[in-house]
Order: sequence, then C-alpha cells, then structure tokens
Amino acid sequence: LSRSAPQVIDAVQFDGESRPVRIFTISYGEDADQQVLNDIAEATKAKNYKGTPKGIAEVFRDIATFF
Repeated sequence: LSRSAPQVIDAVQFDGESRPVRIFTISYGEDADQQVLNDIAEATKAKNYKGTPKGIAEVFRDIATFF
C-alpha cells in the first residue's frame, strides 16, 4: 500500500471526534522531508521536531507536555 503525502494527511486529519489522534513527528538527518513531517503534525494538531542524539530527551519531554 502506497500513499502520497496529501493522501496520508487527509487520512489522519484531526477532527476531535472520529479522529482524535495527534501525530508528533521527529525527523533525523538532512534527508528528512520537513515539509511533509510538518504537514502531518499540523494536520493532527501536533508538532514536528528535528531530532538529534543529544536532544532527543528534550524532544520527548516537550511531547509529554501535550498530555
């Protein structure tokens, strides 16, 4: 099964009722598609993070504040 980025974003769009799940995205490396990851996070009322080995603990602490 293969989907384009717009199809994935449409499928996960946050509506608070039938699709209340938030997707927090974490990118690693220069090849990560920041635009797609941002779009997915924004569509689900979440946030995208740029991950690094040194900063991953801070990323998870920040994500925990959403719950």
